[in-house]
Amino acid sequence: MRPLRVLVVDDDPDTCRFLQAVFGAEGHQCDAFLCASDAEHHLRNNRADLALVDVYLGADNGVDLVQRFRELQPDLHAVVMTA
Repeated sequence: MRPLRVLVVDDDPDTCRFLQAVFGAEGHQCDAFLCASDAEHHLRNNRADLALVDVYLGADNGVDLVQRFRELQPDLHAVVMTA
């Protein structure tokens, strides 16, 4: 199986670090962002296979962000998560 390109968006730095460590340990590339705008900018210029997005991102809504991601990359798989 080829390594996945994973995108994590969560406003909690500990969650981002944890998911990067888990996916990295399994040999996957994991880019993590604390804010929606940075993640969206990244996705405009880079492919991803999977996005893990927190539902509450301060002023941003994770469900809305996933919709914007799907417009940029229709084949992107996404999981909306919450504490």
